[in-house]
Amino acid sequence: MSAKPSNLAPVNFTAQRKHKNKDGTFDFEVKGDDIYLANDLLVGAYENLYDTAILVSGDEDFIPVIHTLKRLNKKTENVFFSKTSSKKLRKLCDKAVNILSIIDKIRLNKKSGIV
Repeated sequence: MSAKPSNLAPVNFTAQRKHKNKDGTFDFEVKGDDIYLANDLLVGAYENLYDTAILVSGDEDFIPVIHTLKRLNKKTENVFFSKTSSKKLRKLCDKAVNILSIIDKIRLNKKSGIV
């Protein structure tokens, strides 16, 4: 199975919102990134490109996507940030992991020389 399906059209643009900072510099915010992620999750599931979807988000808007993935017999895991995470999303997924626990394990492994 190919890592990149040949029948997917490449996305050649990103919509961005420009913000002017108080110091006169500008920042750009990507628009529609949740839509692109939802699309990739669904396309990958329908084309059977993965067995387990790992969603790094706490956004409750992904709940309908997770329901669809489960209907397609895909496992779902949620990596979340504790302060901004939806409890409904975490409960719906097969597994949920607070990203701080992952960071703590990485730090512990670095201290003990395991990389």
